[in-house]
Amino acid sequence: MRKVISSLVTLLLLTACDGGKVSQVVNVVLPSSSPSSQPAAPPTPAAQVAANAQVSVDAQIRKTVEDNINAINTQDLTALLNTIYPDSQLRRDLETYGNQVFMGQTRHHLQELNITSKSEASASASLKRRVTDITGTVDEEALYILRKSGDRWLIADINIQKQTRVAGSGAGFDDFSDFEDF
Repeated sequence: MRKVISSLVTLLLLTACDGGKVSQVVNVVLPSSSPSSQPAAPPTPAAQVAANAQVSVDAQIRKTVEDNINAINTQDLTALLNTIYPDSQLRRDLETYGNQVFMGQTRHHLQELNITSKSEASASASLKRRVTDITGTVDEEALYILRKSGDRWLIADINIQKQTRVAGSGAGFDDFSDFEDF
């Protein structure tokens, strides 16, 4: 007797359109190996809600990081503080030294963002960004630590993990001892 195998494969496709802001869930039903078998049932409404909630959390985290980078690029300290967790050292540093963050024209360009962990209260995201200021351009790899504050995800800490000066981008970024990771 032949065993009949039917499968339901749910693919979560995050379509990177418009900076990753468009996402969609696609259900794909694979045909069974026998015409007499019953197709697998579609996912339950609860499973669909859970999948959509995961996409929503990812979208919220991405928006917070994008808002943070836009605030730096537009030199908007108020908008920058709105992306930072209230009870964090990063927030206290920005409130103390915030005007110094914008002393030079700094441009950040998000190249890649991967959410590496998340729970109900905290998340982490690794990202690659290109930072340009008067001293030159560097490619950075950073780990963002986010915490849930009400219904929003806010940045609690930023850990720069690697910096590589882009060849021919000018002097500077050779000594990172005084570099603050705002």
